[in-house]
Amino acid sequence: MRKDDLERLLTLERAESACIRALSEEGDFRARLQNVLDICLAATGVSRVYVFENEDDPAQGVCMTQVCEACAEGIAPQIGNPELRHLPYAEGTPSLLARLQAHEAYARIVSEIEGPEREILEAQHILSVLIEPVFDGHSLWGFIGFDDCETPRSWQDEEIQILQAVADVLGMAVSRRQQRRDTERRIAFEHLVAEVGSRLAQANAGAMDDAVNGALEDIGRFVGGAATGKGAPVSRTHTAYAPAHHPAPQRRGPAKALPQPSGDKSQQVVSPRKRGQIEFKRPKKELDWSKKN
Repeated sequence: MRKDDLERLLTLERAESACIRALSEEGDFRARLQNVLDICLAATGVSRVYVFENEDDPAQGVCMTQVCEACAEGIAPQIGNPELRHLPYAEGTPSLLARLQAHEAYARIVSEIEGPEREILEAQHILSVLIEPVFDGHSLWGFIGFDDCETPRSWQDEEIQILQAVADVLGMAVSRRQQRRDTERRIAFEHLVAEVGSRLAQANAGAMDDAVNGALEDIGRFVGGAATGKGAPVSRTHTAYAPAHHPAPQRRGPAKALPQPSGDKSQQVVSPRKRGQIEFKRPKKELDWSKKN
């Protein structure tokens, strides 16, 4: 292996560890996800790094929506592109879904692709692309992608493996976030039921109908709010996040635990590339990825 190839792989491995630490921290998930994309952008030297989230459509099948992005200087952001919101796999990328569901990466030079995939990628001035699946448990949650708009890059197997490890850790963070949301929603609903029950118990016979109607309205608003997506795309010059609109996610099995921050100077890093093993890596002083914005 050439020296520059080895240095590139070492840079990616350090970035992988930094991404694991970022996703292991507490705090706003969007901010941590943005940090991960910024780290990957700097480490890979590509033009654009992004995350798409899947959503089920009864009429169109599985669709994808871009929810987060980091772009190199001079590269046009795509976070506000309406063509990348609620895009059916069957329409835009017919060969991609099956490959991702099979836990396989999608690495292509755009000039060698045929069909609608090529049209969509060329419209974004992409010369080569790498897409890694992100799983929430056993379900395909979405994917993380890497666009090169300057060089028709041929991705090496070692690079694909390292970046898939980042996608695996992202999936664990998604599962943990969903578990937390489920718990918070259950507690909030229990509090609502207790409060409604108290109101009904205190209502006199003449006001019972109004009390019951009010209780049903409160419960209806709660259930409706839990099933409604939030917000619209938010664009920034360099990076952006846009929550996807999708139905209320179903509860899934427990995700694998992510490492928690410790007081020790070394960082406990769980690498999906080494299943069942725990590595202890000391952050590199010469390249502190964790402080990347």
